[in-house]
Amino acid sequence: MIVRSPSLAVRRATLVVVARQGSNDTVEGGAWFDVCGVRSGEQRWRVPAGEASIGRSMRCALRLVDEGVSRVHVEVRRSDRRTEIRDRGSKNGVFVDDERLASGWHEIRHGQRVEVGEARLRFHSPDGFVDA
Repeated sequence: MIVRSPSLAVRRATLVVVARQGSNDTVEGGAWFDVCGVRSGEQRWRVPAGEASIGRSMRCALRLVDEGVSRVHVEVRRSDRRTEIRDRGSKNGVFVDDERLASGWHEIRHGQRVEVGEARLRFHSPDGFVDA
């Protein structure tokens, strides 16, 4: 288990969040993440239909410039009414609500918090706003 120090985010002020142009679909009713980086503040990233990657690489749909993030750290896949994530074997792992993801795809639900390096992502789904 990795324990994170609250002061760590303050010391590592190298994080910048950039959504790659053209990768952000604007389909109404789609899922999104609110992404909070140390220096970049909060930004909204719409999850494109199909598969997308999150990581340090310029080729990722969501780029996180942070020494604790792998080139391709996380994959996200969205279908009609389901969004899943998986760790691509990163050294520092991916945490959902403070629990490290095991291998394989994991469904993510409205309101869950995802940690990738020093970035904090909050998942939002339109289905989460509907009364059951």
